[in-house]
Amino acid sequence: MTQSFTENKLNLQIVNKALNRVAYITNHTKSLVYGADKNVSFSEESSVRHWIVVLGRQHYSEVQSSYPIADPVDAIKAAKFEVDETDQIHFYNAYQLDEQSCSVTIWSVNKETVEQLCPKAFYIVPESYLLAEKNSLAVVDLEGQPNVYIAKGAKGPVSYIEDSFIDTAESFCQLAEIALPENIVSIDGRSIAKSLFHGMKRNLSKSLIQFFYFGSGNQQSLNVPYKAIGLTFVAVVALCNAMFSSFLMYQEKSVTTEFEEKRTQVEQVLDSQNELAQQIELNRLLSSQISIDDTPWRAIEVVGSAVNAGMQITNLSYQNGEYRLAGVAEKATTILSLLSSHEAVQAASFAGPVRESRTGERFSINFKTKAF
Repeated sequence: MTQSFTENKLNLQIVNKALNRVAYITNHTKSLVYGADKNVSFSEESSVRHWIVVLGRQHYSEVQSSYPIADPVDAIKAAKFEVDETDQIHFYNAYQLDEQSCSVTIWSVNKETVEQLCPKAFYIVPESYLLAEKNSLAVVDLEGQPNVYIAKGAKGPVSYIEDSFIDTAESFCQLAEIALPENIVSIDGRSIAKSLFHGMKRNLSKSLIQFFYFGSGNQQSLNVPYKAIGLTFVAVVALCNAMFSSFLMYQEKSVTTEFEEKRTQVEQVLDSQNELAQQIELNRLLSSQISIDDTPWRAIEVVGSAVNAGMQITNLSYQNGEYRLAGVAEKATTILSLLSSHEAVQAASFAGPVRESRTGERFSINFKTKAF
């Protein structure tokens, strides 16, 4: 009973710590909070720095364009070539229509909006990207603001703010060129936090950093394959279990051979087998406690500490159980020392030589995070 209570409390603390880094901005900033009753709500008083910021629909515009390009990455490149980025920041996400074409959704935000509302955020994601679902229409009703209609059509997520032309679900579907879905979900101020939470679990874990804006003066998108990271982690765990099982089988065979050769050591062999059985049971119990989170919060926290120390990130990758962080800083040794002493880092080292550049020292650091 005590163990179960402790585990639930630990899980609650982990989820709450992660959600405190997520903010939702409409007319002011609200932080997501995971309560003891497992309900998600908003808190408007928070001193925690937000890493992921969800923009309300009134803060951005949305456009969809189709391209006769089969590769979604090339389609996004074509969309970027056509967009003027002088006074706006754009977010892109591609959807494959068929084997020969893609649709690209472009969300545009004024740079002044980003600088005023979330100047230190790592990632910014539009509200419609999280709330859009197939075969479902979401109607967001926030007090004191026009309703927002959000759905996912054949070309990707689409949303409109209610006005004199769009005031019903039918008028929205006609303008969005989608069929009226049977399932219409009403989202009000009391349920928006829960809806955003489920939207993040459904969408962010699949394509985190696919089109988000990286803050702190660096406007280059990061390409971190979190899906591949998760699959790699699962494969490593399975490989370790297979190796450990093979080791146990080898040990058991060795003990049996020794038992047949030296019958005078029967008692010692039995003791060894008992100890081995206890170790197997202990490892089985420990393995049952392992849970895999699809969002690597610890790695994001380490990257955040490097950014706070003045490092400009140019690339972040994951391979063979290690993250590789590349970028520029005034002193490379300062960043390495900071990561080595970080509580979430197990080991950190330079991945190659440090090179001088006009903006500082350019380098790469490999680091491993500790398990929860």
